[in-house]
Amino acid sequence: MQIKNLNLIEKTFLFLWPFIIIFSLVTYLISLDFDLVIGFLLGAFTSMLMNSFHYRVMKKAFESHLEQIKTKQILLYFAKMVFYGIVMYFAITNPDWNIILTFVGIISYRVILFPVTFFSLRKQNKEGDKNA
Repeated sequence: MQIKNLNLIEKTFLFLWPFIIIFSLVTYLISLDFDLVIGFLLGAFTSMLMNSFHYRVMKKAFESHLEQIKTKQILLYFAKMVFYGIVMYFAITNPDWNIILTFVGIISYRVILFPVTFFSLRKQNKEGDKNA
C-alpha cells in the first residue's frame, strides 16, 4: 500500500524547528522572561515528541499490519491527549509557566502542518497542470 504525500510530515518537522526557535526568541525579547519561553518549549517539544512517535508507529503499521491500523490510530490519539493533558496540568500547577504559551507550543505542529500542506498541494497541482 502506497501512502500519498508521505513527505508532508517530514517537511512539517523541518519547518517546525525554525518556528520554535524564532517564536522562542521573539517571546524572550518581548517579555525578557525565560519562564515563558520554557512553557512554550515544553508544549512544542511535547508536540514534536508525540507526533514523531505517531508518525513512526503508523508508518510501520502501514508497511506490515494493515488490519491493526484503525486500532493503533485510536490508541495513539488517546495517548496523545493523555500526554498533552499531563503537560497542561504541569503548566497550570507551575506558577512560572504561562498556560497559553504552553498550549501554543502544543498546537505548533498543527500551525506549521497546515501551511506546509497547503503550499505543497498547491505546488503539486501547478506541476500537474503543466504536465497535462
